[in-house]
Amino acid sequence: MKRGRRRAWLDCVKPANLPALNDWAATIRRWRRWLVHFVRDRVTNGVTEESNTMIKLLKRIAYGLPNCAHTRARILMEFASEMAFPP
Repeated sequence: MKRGRRRAWLDCVKPANLPALNDWAATIRRWRRWLVHFVRDRVTNGVTEESNTMIKLLKRIAYGLPNCAHTRARILMEFASEMAFPP
């Protein structure tokens, strides 16, 4: 959707006075910059989010390991196996 049409649509939403639609339009306005980047470039931060999730999971699994060096080794070992066998 072109910029002018998108802006016109978002401006038409306000007078409708529907709370759910107003919330959705506010979200679109707030995230517009990143939505446009995704549509234009098809780039996301999914890889970073996946890595963060995996590290959090490994930290939970590593609960009770003797020290940080063991936890760090476990995280590095997991990422090494991920890199050795790409999807």
